[in-house]
Amino acid sequence: MTTLFKEVRKHLHGTYLYPQGNCHNVAHVASMVLNKQGVPNRKVWLFSPCRYKTGAYEAICLPDPNSITVDGMISWGYHVATLVEDPLLGELVYDYFINTERPLRLQEWISIQGLSTYQLRVEPAHNYLFYSESAPDQLESLFTGEFFRYEGEALEGEWVAKGLAVNQTAYDFYLEEIKTRPEGQLRYEYQLLVGNINTFETIIRDQQEPAELPAGLVQKHHRLLAHYQQRYEYYLARWRTQLLLLEQPEMVNWQPEEPRTHLPYSWHTNNYVHDDLILSNPMGLN
Repeated sequence: MTTLFKEVRKHLHGTYLYPQGNCHNVAHVASMVLNKQGVPNRKVWLFSPCRYKTGAYEAICLPDPNSITVDGMISWGYHVATLVEDPLLGELVYDYFINTERPLRLQEWISIQGLSTYQLRVEPAHNYLFYSESAPDQLESLFTGEFFRYEGEALEGEWVAKGLAVNQTAYDFYLEEIKTRPEGQLRYEYQLLVGNINTFETIIRDQQEPAELPAGLVQKHHRLLAHYQQRYEYYLARWRTQLLLLEQPEMVNWQPEEPRTHLPYSWHTNNYVHDDLILSNPMGLN
């Protein structure tokens, strides 16, 4: 089972190394890979109270393994991963956001996320995302209880390819601009740009200035951000091709690559498992 887990990981190209968001897109591609190999799978969804209960604010809060966020924490209103039934071990969760090295038992996966109350849903793999609706005085829209497939607006809008390209671009930004930069004003400004998934998507994918950022911050760093918008377009083109290959009825002669830098991580210990690096830079843009 660990061999299969690592094989699926290769097809994700390090998109899980930026755990701020897009778990639904990572889980969807993982499911596509498993389907391609004839492995039955489903998706397991964990909703925190802030996404299903009016007046609730509790969310999933975990340490940011990259320290990209200003406060060092990542907050999720919900989380989803791929669920595989093992004949000996039972239900195993393939969640590369939480552990890059091995599958997790279902209860272990739930416990790591630290919620006192939650909604758990196990859904067919074809359910891509859920419907939500706004509620008065609620920061997050609330889960309606219904899911939808990857079709219509989502398919036409290339939500999977765009989401995964954003994650790869964000992780590149972290490696090249934040990881080795000492504490200071410039590092802080970079963290503001990339530390929140919605903010970074607005800048890189939508090419707009997020209202929540200090006035003039995007303009101040427009040359740097233009560089990463080009990086995003490169990854987007790659994902378009790779998704087409995964949709083919027969496996094709395509060998996925590991991400540029893969640092095995586990939230069990809030630490990297070891320090070996697997380097691959197809763009040569360091």
